[in-house]
Parts: sequence; structure tokens; C-alpha cells
Amino acid sequence: MPSTVPLIWPEAGEITPHTHHRVLLLSYHYPPSGHPGAQRADGFLLWLPKYGWEPTLITGAWGGGKRNVVAVPHEGPLHRLRARMAPGKPRPDAGASSFANIGQALADWYDGHLGWSSRVAREAIGRFQKRRIDLVCATCAPFALAYAAQQIAGVLRCPYVVDMQEPLPAYLEAASPRHWLLRAIAQATAVTIASPSCATAALTRARKNYPPVCVLGGIWRREAFCARETEQFTLLHAGRLHRQARNPEALFEALATLAMELPEFRADTRVRFIGPDSPYAALAPAYKNVADFCALDDALPAESMPAVLQDASVLLILNGADGRYAEPVTGKFFDYLPFAAPILAIGGTPGLPAELLAWTGAGGWAGTVEEITEAIRGHYLAWKAARLVCAPRDMEALAFLSQRRMAGELGELFNAIGEHRDLVLRGVHPWSGAEANRQFTDGLTYKPMSLEDG
Repeated sequence: MPSTVPLIWPEAGEITPHTHHRVLLLSYHYPPSGHPGAQRADGFLLWLPKYGWEPTLITGAWGGGKRNVVAVPHEGPLHRLRARMAPGKPRPDAGASSFANIGQALADWYDGHLGWSSRVAREAIGRFQKRRIDLVCATCAPFALAYAAQQIAGVLRCPYVVDMQEPLPAYLEAASPRHWLLRAIAQATAVTIASPSCATAALTRARKNYPPVCVLGGIWRREAFCARETEQFTLLHAGRLHRQARNPEALFEALATLAMELPEFRADTRVRFIGPDSPYAALAPAYKNVADFCALDDALPAESMPAVLQDASVLLILNGADGRYAEPVTGKFFDYLPFAAPILAIGGTPGLPAELLAWTGAGGWAGTVEEITEAIRGHYLAWKAARLVCAPRDMEALAFLSQRRMAGELGELFNAIGEHRDLVLRGVHPWSGAEANRQFTDGLTYKPMSLEDG
């Protein structure tokens, strides 16, 4: 459960490297990929040297040409077949792709990137078997990287950490503890998660002796963006809906209510969904009432997104009823923070995302149709008066939610592993002032390992 997940939040400046060690990072995603995991890997690569860890990254077909980035293209037959397939028409019962359905039936071996992860393991062992690597860290998904990290660490005789950007697939909830992925996670020296929502029952079961710790993501854009006057009141959702896991039904009901109550609302407003599965928004029953001022667009090139986000009047985060999507601190949250428009999180449960939105001044959470209606009404009237909507951010809060802090926390975990000691945690949440939950943090010591000082 999210309430039992300890978080690390030492000040970045408090972490002083005692020596320099070498860490091998594994991440399929890396810029220019638009996946949130790409920014997480980039932040680790950029900032870990400040905390005593020299990183080398093995990634997919991204980031070639950098000295410490090794690209291993994904060339498996299933990957090539999937790349050539046209996206199917959204279906109400399409809870997962055909590939994932196969995986659920054959869950003892399935992962969409298992072939690529095996290539990564061979590449890493070939490159570093005769060179010193002190620790391996795999950012998942794809989750097969956890297994690759286990294999690499076994040959290189070093510990490994599994860093989870996303929750484990739902079909693993009933899997045996002997499942290859759960065993790789269970045997890791430590597991970190990007959001408390990643602490699923399967993960908690696998990590019963060494619970996961949360290393929140960080803002990756290097500049703040001012609001611009626009001719339309634009509500924007940028990112995946995970088919119907993030359901915009309540949003559409609120918009339909406002369209009936406010004479000019329908003509003034544009609701835009941008993402590879945005057509699934049309499956919501209330969509037909607002379809005339909604746009369902495919993913856009990363370089065009700042202008799109800057012109938005409200930035939307849709949460779901399922625990995996009810209280996430998603990559979208950090993507939105540098922009001036208010962020409106809808549905799910408030929890940590609502606390962070209030702390940063970026926006708020609305759970019911009535609350969503009132929130959008307020933003619409503000736009009507000035042709733009602003939610001034707290710059100190944004400075805390940085990639440097994120990498510093991971560095603190690495140092705790190397020094055979407990994690150094704060006792108070900086965003609420409330006492931190230390249920699993007292005496949270990691398995011994041997590091040679470099």
C-alpha cells in the first residue's frame, strides 16, 4: 500500500561522496524518447557523478555518440512485427494488446522486451567482465531488465538495484514467487519505485524482507514557461490513457454540464487528448455530448510539445479507480510543472499527488463530477477575463523536485549499500510538515557487498 512505502528525501547538498564508484545503468528509454523513463535515466546519468558514482548507461536505439551511453538496438522479430502493425480500433473489452494477452497466458516467460534484455546482458558482460563495475541499476519497464541486471550482477560479482518507473503488470499478482521476474526483484539488493502507486501486492510480496523505497522523479526541463494569451480555452491531456484505465467519463460529464449552463462555453472551449491511445477517450459514454469540441490526437514529436503545453489553459491528469492508477505521481506531473497553466488531477484518490500539487501551487485535485465542474468553471471564468490562466508555482518547491535531488537520493541509497548502513531519511515531509512514515525505515539495512575504493 502507498502509505507503507518509505521515501528518501535528504537534501542534495547533504550527500557528500566519500569515494568514487562505477555504476552500470540499464534503461530501454533515453532521450529523445518521450517516455518518462527516458528523463529518469537522463537525470541519473547527469547527476550521479556529483554523488560519487560514475555511470555508464546501456539503452535502446537512443543517445548514440555519447561517451558513457551504449546503444543496443531492439531487433527482435516480435518487436519488428509490432512496429509494422497498424493500431487497431479501440474496443471496450480491449484491456490489453494481443501481445500482452499472450503474455498473460504464458506469464512464466513473457516480457515484451525479453529478447532485447538478453542482448543487453550479453553486451554488458562482454564489455565489463574484465573492468570494475561496483553496482548495476536497471530502470524498468521493460521489466525484463530486472532479470538482465540479476544475470549481469552475478557474472560481475556486484550488487544490483531494480528501479521501477511503472507498477508490475496486473497478471503477475497471482504469479508464483518462483516466477523469473519476481525472483529477480526479490533477490535485488534494493528496489526503488518512482511513485508509491508502484507498490503493488506482487511487489510487496516479493520484497517482504527488504521493502521498496520511493525515489520520486524530478523536473527535467531546464526552463520555466510563461502563459500566453489564447483564442480558445484549452484543456489538455498529454500522455497515455492506458486504454480505459484512465477514464475521462467524469470529465466529459462536467464539460457537458458547463456547456449547458454557460452560453459561450462550447464555442470557447477545446479539449485535446494527445497520446498514442487517445482514441480510447471516445469509448466513454458521455463523450458523445462533448465530441464537437474534443480532439483526439496521436503522439506529437517531443520538440513540438513545449509550445502545445504553453498554450494550454488547464493541464489534465486523469487517475483511475484501479490501485495502479488511483494515486500515481506520474512523469506527466513533472512534465507539467514548469508551465504556468493550472494542473487539474481528476479521479482516483488524492493522497500524495494532491499534497504535491498544493505544495507547489500548481493546481489541485477533484474527485466528483461536481468538484470537476466547479474547478473548470473557475478556470474558464479566469480565462474569459484575461485570455489566459496562471497558477504561480512555488519556486522553492520546484527546486526541491529536481532531477538533482532525484539522483542524489539514488546516490544516498547506493552509498548506504556500499557502507553497510541504514538509509539517511528526513523525519518530516517537506510538502506537508507531517511526520514521515518510518514504519519500514528504522533498521532498513541492506545486504553486505564488497566495493573497492576507486
